[in-house]
Amino acid sequence: MRLNRLDLIRYGRFKDAEIVFPRPVEGVPDVTVIFGPNEAGKSTAYHAFLELLFGFKGGAHPYAFKFERSDLLVGAELDLPGRGTMALHRNSKRTQSLLDAQDRPINEAILSGALHGLSRETYEERFSLNEKGLREGGERIAGAQGDLGQLLHAGLSGLTGMAQTLDALAERADKFHKKRGRGNILKTGSDRLKEIGRELRADRLTTERERTLRHDRDRAAAEFEGVDAELRQTHQRQAASKAAEVWYDRTEEIGQLTEALVDFPEGPNLHPGAAERVAGLVEKIAAQTIRIAEAEEEIDKQDQVVADNPVDKLAQTLTAELERLDQLTIDGASLMGRANTARADLARRREDQEKLSRQIDAVLRLLQVPDAPASTVALEAGVLEDLAAAVQDFLTASFSNDAAREAAGAARAQQGEAPAEPQDMTALRAAFDLWKTVADLTAFETDQSQALARLTKVTAGLPASWKELIAEGLPARETLDEVGRNWMALTADLASARNDLDARAAEPGRGAGPSLCARGRA
Repeated sequence: MRLNRLDLIRYGRFKDAEIVFPRPVEGVPDVTVIFGPNEAGKSTAYHAFLELLFGFKGGAHPYAFKFERSDLLVGAELDLPGRGTMALHRNSKRTQSLLDAQDRPINEAILSGALHGLSRETYEERFSLNEKGLREGGERIAGAQGDLGQLLHAGLSGLTGMAQTLDALAERADKFHKKRGRGNILKTGSDRLKEIGRELRADRLTTERERTLRHDRDRAAAEFEGVDAELRQTHQRQAASKAAEVWYDRTEEIGQLTEALVDFPEGPNLHPGAAERVAGLVEKIAAQTIRIAEAEEEIDKQDQVVADNPVDKLAQTLTAELERLDQLTIDGASLMGRANTARADLARRREDQEKLSRQIDAVLRLLQVPDAPASTVALEAGVLEDLAAAVQDFLTASFSNDAAREAAGAARAQQGEAPAEPQDMTALRAAFDLWKTVADLTAFETDQSQALARLTKVTAGLPASWKELIAEGLPARETLDEVGRNWMALTADLASARNDLDARAAEPGRGAGPSLCARGRA
């Protein structure tokens, strides 16, 4: 890992500062020395680099004196093994504090992998040489502490296990007693002994001690009441003093305003709320002044941009051509508007095309010709009209047939059972003669035969399973509607004829005619 640039964005007394390290040159040692007078920021830069690598420490921060701790931010450009050059930022949050160049949180493993698992303490011990580190290192070596201290002590004394023995003895000693320790044996026993002493003294209550305690209590209560009264009086005096101070300040301010207005003529009294309105207008004027200054600054920037960019000779020609395109119209609508509308509608058109393709495939499968091109099985307009009319006639006849069956059932339920057989042939002959006058169905049968012939004609080219295909449904809804209407018309004609027949049979004076007609139809 190599440090190319260190960014002190908001850290210590620095803001938007950076230290750029020179690129390595082949054959020259890659070492950069940073020097400067005291308080120049050398330690600040070093600690900022440590914060970038390992994160900010918790609690009060020593470099959060110019900026709040939550606003501290450092960054750097690093060459990482296997990843190349990366720009990183680090804020003072507890989690997700490592950010990329776009301030997006990234995984801490990117840095921990480059550091090979070193902790902050180990890194400082190995790569930070200062007076404090040298002194602590010497003490660890003298006390056979740390990896290096243990190795040196074992090499000089020949005692390889002495450090472990010393550590064990130190641990046992710390458990018994440690300065400012709370959980050791000696501290726990001492606290318990003091607690027992307090309990013994508390339980030893004599008459003299009770009298003394009562006297102390009464004296303390009296002193408290006196101090409380003085405190209340002091609060009142303090409030009066503040009020007087405000009154004096306002009186002096009124006098100054009166002197300033001596040379001005007297005017009418201000309306209620005028002061608030004037203050609001002043704030509004100040805000507008700031906006005007910002606008003027933006205008200066844009003028500078215009000045930095020369005039394009082709710009006027292209502008005129674009204006001409904007003025072109198709059917009274703007060409560009039509183009934008068509572009926005393109996705829906494609969906409609895919839906129609799926419907065509479904129809081809129903017609048992899934591999045939749709153009080869498409019917002409006249054939489609005839097919629609035939289907409509079929539906109409089917509905009329069902209606006739329901009417016959209703008539049978209304008329009741057939009358008893007559004793002679007189009534039967009269009824038969009456029936013959209304039993001629030749015209209706002819109409029905013609309708069936038309249906047979228009369905001659269809497969044998065309009725099942109609029941399953066809994609052309208009065609099905047309066929259904024709079929309904045919059924309605048939029902009308049968209704006429029933009406004639039910005329008064016909006797048992309706029952006989119903039998004749059966």
